[in-house]
Amino acid sequence: MTASTHWRAAQPSAPDQPIASSPLTKQFEETSYYLKDVDFISADVGWAVGHPHWDQARRVYTGTIIKTTDGGQTWNAQPADTLATLLNVDFVDVNHGWTVGTDGVILHTADGGAHWMRQTVASTDEFRGVAFANTNQGWATSFHAVHFDSDGDPDDWRGSIWHTADGGAHWTRQTLPANASLLNRLDFIDAQRGWAVGVKFTGNDQYGQPQHAGVVYRTADGGQTWQELYSPGADIVLNGVAWIDAYHGWVVGFPTLSSMSGGFTFHTADGGQTWASQYELAPPAGTTFSTLRLDSVQFLDALRGWAVGGLSQVIKTDDGGEHWTRAALSCGVYPCRANMFAVAFADDQHGWIVGEGAFRTSDGGAHWPHQDMPMRGWIQDVQFLDEGDGWLATTWGEMWFTVNGGERWRKLTGESGFALRGLHLLDRQHGWFVGDGGTILKLATERWPVQEEVLLPFLKR
Repeated sequence: MTASTHWRAAQPSAPDQPIASSPLTKQFEETSYYLKDVDFISADVGWAVGHPHWDQARRVYTGTIIKTTDGGQTWNAQPADTLATLLNVDFVDVNHGWTVGTDGVILHTADGGAHWMRQTVASTDEFRGVAFANTNQGWATSFHAVHFDSDGDPDDWRGSIWHTADGGAHWTRQTLPANASLLNRLDFIDAQRGWAVGVKFTGNDQYGQPQHAGVVYRTADGGQTWQELYSPGADIVLNGVAWIDAYHGWVVGFPTLSSMSGGFTFHTADGGQTWASQYELAPPAGTTFSTLRLDSVQFLDALRGWAVGGLSQVIKTDDGGEHWTRAALSCGVYPCRANMFAVAFADDQHGWIVGEGAFRTSDGGAHWPHQDMPMRGWIQDVQFLDEGDGWLATTWGEMWFTVNGGERWRKLTGESGFALRGLHLLDRQHGWFVGDGGTILKLATERWPVQEEVLLPFLKR
């Protein structure tokens, strides 16, 4: 990395809560599920995890683990006694699963998520990856900061890989090359062969600033030894990894310098002896980005695969990555601009994508309708006519109102295809919402009937 440009690891902070003596009472939080990972074991049953969310019923923050048993049409919260941000989830069957996150958190369930128990690990590192070959053999990646820049932000890290042979009852640290820095996801095809991706420390520049390069580590003995398999070069971060057998693997990531160009999907067909940088797509419509940030990748076989990343980018290949095409997420009449962090396919037809929103496909990716999740986007404007009646508008084009001072909020039927930025109400029946794209919406009861059943809290309990 150059002295002026550094990639910084995301450092999620615990949500701020009002102190006991504060006269303020939080009524609800506009953000909903900010999901970081998703895993499905069939076309119907899956889990997603992410940042802590505001539980309106209890008026506290709580860890986010949600489950669906109908292919994502409905999601229900599961108990997660943690405030950690959960970053990765892996299930080996309908009952046994693990999720990992910040502050050294590893959670395990043996009953499909009805109960989640924290497992003991001798670390407070941030855990970003977890993979189990069976109900006993599992691995997890973690890292912690070892150097900070002049602003106090971390700019160098040391990574670890942890292993369990008893389903997580005991976790031990494995041996890695000394320069292993920030580690993200990992993937195993059996109890012996696995790969982990991230960045490695390559030394300091002339200004004393740490430098990094993307890296792939490999083990062939269950993690007793790890060796560097491949590095695509300096100023590249690798986020996602997918192997379908001992020969075919893909890793994805992004550059840390805006001047860099080229494909940031890398593929090997010979077990990692040789690698090819794959096709770079043109910048997304309406953006000036020259490269595509990718965070997650999954392949169904040696030909068919998916990768997702920033700006709701979803790309697909049917020829092993020689050619990639973009898929469109259905966010309304305008293109989505949210970040997507994970993709999971149960078979060649049923897939899910999560991040700042959730999407599913049941036709192999031809269509990606948005999932029925809680309120989306950020509040842009709010107006109260009196102590009871109020309205608000969000960046996802949604319009909400309350008749009891904010104790309960209801969503108006219909939503704008563009982000809403402001509103003005004359009375309970007449007003206007304005937003991007020259949007002006007139509020009238005959045109915008309310959905009386769409209430906070959103989660079924």
